[in-house]
Amino acid sequence: LDGSGARSLTPGTRVAVQAALTPDDKTLFYVSDQAGSINIWRGDVNGGEPRRVTTGDFEFRPQVMPDGQWLLYGAFRGGKLVTMKMPVAGGEATELAAAPEGVV
Repeated sequence: LDGSGARSLTPGTRVAVQAALTPDDKTLFYVSDQAGSINIWRGDVNGGEPRRVTTGDFEFRPQVMPDGQWLLYGAFRGGKLVTMKMPVAGGEATELAAAPEGVV
């Protein structure tokens, strides 16, 4: 790869960090503030418009599970640090675990 075909996977994004790629190398999840709060976004590596997949105040560290079916990420909910799980294909997120009281 010589980089000659490089293009942005996060067009118009002010901040795009903590990227996670699906095992099939087709989908990129990343953290961005482009909607005004820190959320997880999804983009197709072949192009297309990125879309926000979380809507809380602060979500971070997306990780795609090796089977490519689940997205795990951290979030603050009700003042608590929690780990969330969401289907990569989209859908409702569920809380997996919460940090002990007083841990941030």
